[in-house]
Amino acid sequence: MSKIKNIDTDTLDLLPVAVILFDIENVYFLNKKAIELFKIPKSKKINSINVFNFLYEDKRKYFIDKCKDILKGKEFRSIEFPFLNSKKETVYVEAKSNCVLFNEKKVVQTTFLEINDRIARNQELEYSKYLLAKINNNVNDIIYEFAYFPKPHVNFVSESVYKTLGLKPQEIYKNPNKFFNQIHPDDKEKYASSLQDYLKISKQSKKIKETLRFYNTDGDLLYLEISNKALYDTEKKTIGIIGVIRDITDEYKETELRKDAEEKFKLIAKNANDIIFFYTYYPEPKYIFISPSIKKILGYSESEFYKNPNLCYSIVIDVNGYKEFENKITKQQKNNTLKYTTTVFQYKTKQGNLVWIEDNYSPIFDEDGKIKFVLGISRDITKEKNYQLELEQKWSNYQNLIETSPNGILIHKGVCFYGNKAAADIFDVDNSKELIGINLIDFIIKDQQGAAKRRLNTPVLANDPKTLIFKIKSAKRVIKDIEIKTVPFLYNGESCLQTIIRDISIEKKLADETLRAQLAEKTNTVLVKVIKERNATQAKLNTIFNTSTHIIWSIDDNYKLTSFNENYLKQISHYYHNKIEVGLNFRRLYKTILDAKDYRFWMKKYELAFSGENVLFETEKSIENGEVIYREIYLNPTKDEAGNVTEVVALSHNITERKKIEIKAQEQAAKLPRRIGSGPVDQRQHQPGP
Repeated sequence: MSKIKNIDTDTLDLLPVAVILFDIENVYFLNKKAIELFKIPKSKKINSINVFNFLYEDKRKYFIDKCKDILKGKEFRSIEFPFLNSKKETVYVEAKSNCVLFNEKKVVQTTFLEINDRIARNQELEYSKYLLAKINNNVNDIIYEFAYFPKPHVNFVSESVYKTLGLKPQEIYKNPNKFFNQIHPDDKEKYASSLQDYLKISKQSKKIKETLRFYNTDGDLLYLEISNKALYDTEKKTIGIIGVIRDITDEYKETELRKDAEEKFKLIAKNANDIIFFYTYYPEPKYIFISPSIKKILGYSESEFYKNPNLCYSIVIDVNGYKEFENKITKQQKNNTLKYTTTVFQYKTKQGNLVWIEDNYSPIFDEDGKIKFVLGISRDITKEKNYQLELEQKWSNYQNLIETSPNGILIHKGVCFYGNKAAADIFDVDNSKELIGINLIDFIIKDQQGAAKRRLNTPVLANDPKTLIFKIKSAKRVIKDIEIKTVPFLYNGESCLQTIIRDISIEKKLADETLRAQLAEKTNTVLVKVIKERNATQAKLNTIFNTSTHIIWSIDDNYKLTSFNENYLKQISHYYHNKIEVGLNFRRLYKTILDAKDYRFWMKKYELAFSGENVLFETEKSIENGEVIYREIYLNPTKDEAGNVTEVVALSHNITERKKIEIKAQEQAAKLPRRIGSGPVDQRQHQPGP
């Protein structure tokens, strides 16, 4: 062991590194650099400092033991460690220690070299390695570095290459051609496998990204997007490339599907009967696209609408209504609040004809969620509109007829929807509007209300002479005898009841023999007149119901026919050549005219009705000329006082024209691409039947 030397503290103060002289208990000297490094306050006395207090607690025992060893003369190698200065800041140092004499006393002399910058760089390097490892193991894209010198080789490729191409990085490091061999033969010329290729390709194309086709090891074709950047040496010469390869197979296929859908859409738009258009109201109105069918419907060519986006203003009939609608749509597109909207307007064609057009608007959004333009589909509904107007006229005519009827007529379903003037007179109210919302049962005297409820829940047919008589208390508290007859009825598309009411109070009074004898001659004259009026009215009503387009019949809980109208008789006789009469066994009839499948279908519907459910469904039937007839069937259960279903009344309505229109609309909508969207589809079952 070498001889321990006395230390010169003046010399230590001149050193550019921190030096401390200490032993287990005391600190004897700190040079200027040590005071700076440990940030010792000037007010702090040296004999109050313990060097071990600057160490992290878990390291103190280790350094105390080493200090003892040094004082015994043992060597102590250089070590790196952190400590806390007086301001509790972490400082990394490299420390060297040895034993020296200070005032003839053995002490430890330790020099400290601050290495914070080096530690920080090492930590950054380690973190970079950690991030690279994370990226390498978790990224889906392939990251690679390709060097051209001394010969072409792969310096680095991420683990994701195995997930994408089925090749392990080690395979590519060993043989770079394995990567090159996976490229589609027609795309290999786009890949730079040598420096000459890279310089040639980069000179010919300024693209930052290039899409190449690859095969994975399973033989699947992939579309990979390659982006790379050149690596240069100190002389700015290209020595390699670094790049990223991304699998865009799904995106590419979606793009191709979108292109295909756009082509198909153009084909559909070109050949569609409906008008298909793209229109924007904001910032200025203009047509982006309009289908050629515009000329077929309105007589004006596409170019005329492109030149004048406001052409519709000059051909629409309701100009003010159209202007108000257009202003609303313009504001909604500008505010990004437009939703699916439909409207109907009448237009004058170039040839001078009037047509009704139904316009359906759907917003189309851009990548930022803003409405870019409006997709419109316009349909010529002139035939439907005219049919609707015709139905409204028929209803008006029917309403005029019942308004002039001497019998009271109520249309109701629980509460009254409509009543005529004669009904208002019977119930002693000022006008027929006061009948709306009332319940007929409320006017019938209490001890007859139960029977009246059963009657109103058991409608009969127009050609059935059976009627019932009840007593009512009118709004003026007058007791009257009335005769009622109830039939099923469709009002504004809703199944309800129509009740015919006749005031027979006078007839009841004339039933008194004494009064009849006293007023025989006068009464006979009155009765004859009343009977004639009644018969005339009954004939009118019979004509109304028997000339209706509805088919009506009813069966009891033994499946026997209880009533039917003339349309039902004609229908069965014409198509099935069967004799129909009240009391006919319905099961036997259906087994005769239907096959087993249709028989089960109808029996199941009747079973549902007899269980108490209201049943609504559609049927279809092909007739001799091949035409299909569609009907909407409504089965209404009627119950007795105990709540048991005793009869089912059926109402059949011909909906062929409506179904043809719906089917045509669905066929046209099915041709449109899915992203355009379409309305809901009728999913009800259609079955053949009588």
